[in-house]
Amino acid sequence: MRQRIYSLVLFAFASLGLGSAGCVNQAILRFDDHGKFPVTSLELSVSKNYYVYRTHEHRFYMCNDAGDKLLCKRSCGDAMDIGCPNFVATGYGGVSNVR
Repeated sequence: MRQRIYSLVLFAFASLGLGSAGCVNQAILRFDDHGKFPVTSLELSVSKNYYVYRTHEHRFYMCNDAGDKLLCKRSCGDAMDIGCPNFVATGYGGVSNVR
């Protein structure tokens, strides 16, 4: 009986591990410099593929040119009031927040 309980607990932890394991792919979609000001707009496509589901997010950043580096700040998503366009899919269908 005890062996069966241990095997069930081990199976549960393995299932949780597979559900959270995955890979992330980020690609730059657009990178535009402003003609008069030291400001750059950046658009990224971020795809996260997990064992159970997949997410895609279109992120927008505004960057200030500080000479030798860019200081970028997100324009949407995270804890902001404006959500970035995203899509979540499983084997049973998908949902998007784009209206």
